Amino acid sequence: MTDGAGVPPLPGGAGGGGLAAVGDATQPPWVARAWLETLRGMADRTAHEVRGALNGVALNLEVVRARSEKGAANTAGVARYAAAAADQLEAVTARAEALLSLTRAPRHPIDVAAAARDVVTLLAPSTRSEGGSLALETADAETVTAAEPEVVRLVIAAVLLAAIGRPATVLCRIAVRDAIILRVEGAGGSPGVAPDVARAAADAGIGIEHHRDAFSVAFPVMPR
Repeated sequence: MTDGAGVPPLPGGAGGGGLAAVGDATQPPWVARAWLETLRGMADRTAHEVRGALNGVALNLEVVRARSEKGAANTAGVARYAAAAADQLEAVTARAEALLSLTRAPRHPIDVAAAARDVVTLLAPSTRSEGGSLALETADAETVTAAEPEVVRLVIAAVLLAAIGRPATVLCRIAVRDAIILRVEGAGGSPGVAPDVARAAADAGIGIEHHRDAFSVAFPVMPR
């Protein structure tokens, strides 16, 4: 189970050919705008948590430095501060890697589980800090979809942002049947996704159903 102040300029990095935020030239401009708005929403939610974790790293390392400078007699308990700093830095690194992955141009075809994992990694900490939770259970099966990668990421991110709009225990499950199904449970009171997201999904052959406290998203499987 897996667990901003705007979007800063980010490099394309290895494995990606530029920024997904700018959009794919093969997609209509309104799809690119919807993705940029969604990406900004995720970055805004993440920024406070990242700043808090980095402040924690700095404080713990300051304790380690201060005690180390006073000599061996004052180093008792230093290990736990160093370990706490390492844990906090690891969490920040995971979120940064997820954000970088989402800003790079996606691979064709795209893996639904991998895309969902990036979004959950990015959003779970802020969801916890608001009194809720966000977790992902993936299928033991291939989850590569035939749908347009840019739209797949847009739909997953938009659905999860809608689901955690208010504190809730949200569980995402991925199963493979005639389609790759992303079931998002616990989205109580969610108004659903924006019209542009629903339109992009329909154009890409992705089905979205919203029933009270749950979303069900169906992605087409790759043809055999």
